[in-house]
Amino acid sequence: MGWIQNPKCCNRCGQTEGILHLHNEDYDATYYTLHEAFQRFPIQITTEEHKIINDALEEICWRCHMMHHSKHRRPQAVENYFKEIAAGKQYPPVFKHDFSILNQHK
Repeated sequence: MGWIQNPKCCNRCGQTEGILHLHNEDYDATYYTLHEAFQRFPIQITTEEHKIINDALEEICWRCHMMHHSKHRRPQAVENYFKEIAAGKQYPPVFKHDFSILNQHK
């Protein structure tokens, strides 16, 4: 329905190629907002609801997304990775879901 943006650029590392995801840190915002929209006939979304949904979604590349979700399992590796990113390091894009790629961030 065009309500949710397509990711174009990772908000964390700037990657524009490869697999890009939308990470949702606030499921309540998206679930309840969409639930309300689907209760209407015809189904519609307000400008405010559209903003709520898209503000809850972060554009993020596959590598940054997987590193983000590894923060409890491998906190030091994740911290080091995001420090490198902040310092300007650019990793190559990821074009397939290959978790072995993450082993280079130990």
